[in-house]
Amino acid sequence: MVSQDFVGRKREIDLLTRLNERQGAQFLILYGRRRIGKTHLVHHWVNTYEGKLPVLYWMATQTSTTRQLRSFSQALFRFRNPQSDIPPEFSYQTWETALMQAAQLAQRERFVLILDEFTYVMQADSEVPSIIQKVWDHHLQQSNIFLILTGSLAGIIQRAALDYRAPLYGRATARLKLQPLPFGALIRFLPQMSTEQRVAIYAMAGGIPAYIKRFDDSLTVRENMYERLLSPANVMLSDAVFLLGEQLNDPRNYMALIETIRLLYADASDAAGAGARCRRWGV
Repeated sequence: MVSQDFVGRKREIDLLTRLNERQGAQFLILYGRRRIGKTHLVHHWVNTYEGKLPVLYWMATQTSTTRQLRSFSQALFRFRNPQSDIPPEFSYQTWETALMQAAQLAQRERFVLILDEFTYVMQADSEVPSIIQKVWDHHLQQSNIFLILTGSLAGIIQRAALDYRAPLYGRATARLKLQPLPFGALIRFLPQMSTEQRVAIYAMAGGIPAYIKRFDDSLTVRENMYERLLSPANVMLSDAVFLLGEQLNDPRNYMALIETIRLLYADASDAAGAGARCRRWGV
């Protein structure tokens, strides 16, 4: 079966460690397409400290900004008051207030705040990048925080942090675009396969860890293709639509183009099949 070990991210782990060991506030923007391993990376890095590093991890979901703020507020409250009960409707009034509360935790010692898939928050409220800019400039930058923002929505990351006029441009002390794993990493996932078989798997899965883990090196490439790749439940098939939405500002025109190509291909296949049948029947 496929290995579940953490593979091929030593340079990224080393970067996180170096940033954490630097003096003063650090701000990392970690981004990349879905299933590339952003969440797995930060969890693995945190686990290397074996509970000795104060860390608050929170993952955003695609919901309203009110629910997102309430969820984060409650996570922050539980971190600050682990023995206290929290009212189910408790929430800070604004993101600015919530982030300033987080800054207080980093006044004397290192405090790591991981906001995973935070582009969903920026998607729900376009003012959030400017709020982070303000809080960073006036509070967080003078603290001992290590702030890690991760996101999959390429367009939002670009507008919020990478463009020259973006609110967070120049605030991050490091930016990391997580890349697919190199081909050489597949030997750790699929040790029983030959090099030729791994080439075939890499052609299908690329260097996406979540995809590679779906393949089984006790099966042949053909068996893997039919059982793992062509299954109706295969996330690799459904991900295409999500990826277009994440990488493009308005994917509707692209989806329409793909659908047109599909229909043209289907028509051409039908026409070719009809021609073959006519020739076979002597028509």
